[in-house]
Amino acid sequence: MEFPGLRTLVLVVDRGSFASAAEASGVPRSTLARRLDRLESELDEQLVVRSEMGVHPTPAGARLLEHARGIVEDYDALVKRIRSE
Repeated sequence: MEFPGLRTLVLVVDRGSFASAAEASGVPRSTLARRLDRLESELDEQLVVRSEMGVHPTPAGARLLEHARGIVEDYDALVKRIRSE
């Protein structure tokens, strides 16, 4: 499982859309979509529901999000700590 896919899942669900996630991250929407598609393929699970009303996690996506948020937060904290030393 690749870290960019986990970060993308968290960002897209938290922002509610690929467009908003792309704007917030500076990463093209198409790149975010490919990352999430790759993660879904790897896990053989649909992780989000895409609709005109936004992006929402599926039950499998919600289970993964419980852990993915912690992984992303831990990674960001580690990078911050390393850069400050």
